[in-house]
Amino acid sequence: MSQYRLPLKNFGMIIPRSHTLSLLEGSNGKWTNENITAIIKLLHNDSLHWSKDEVIQLLELISQSHTLELLNLFPEILNDYFRSDLTDTKEKKISKCCVVWFNNFIDKLNLSNESDLIFSMFQRLELVHPLLSQRINIWQNLSDIARKNKELSRKSNL
Repeated sequence: MSQYRLPLKNFGMIIPRSHTLSLLEGSNGKWTNENITAIIKLLHNDSLHWSKDEVIQLLELISQSHTLELLNLFPEILNDYFRSDLTDTKEKKISKCCVVWFNNFIDKLNLSNESDLIFSMFQRLELVHPLLSQRINIWQNLSDIARKNKELSRKSNL
């Protein structure tokens, strides 16, 4: 991996690009707004030259998180991935990442006693629709998850 370095005040050290991925591994602890902002800056730093495989690894790590703040980053990184010139040869990995992300997002909302789970779930789908509308299989998987959770929520409220 490249040895680009970016000062990262919020973490109190200089972190090489390769260590950004390791920061996200096991990232289920408490993330502050400053840490999230710092990660976003790292991800958007063009001088770091994220490869397609690294972006997919980022998506995998973030999708596996149980931290809502990190899960909320997923659509933005997915958008960056699709907007870049990176070829979409890893459609199955992206599809799996999307499913894992959406399930973890819903689970996190359930754990936090999100009063309007259904609204939040469909709001999140609305956010990713422009990214996934042309990727029918991924969109269908996420829609199915939302419908199943809607049914489960309705049954539990009876």
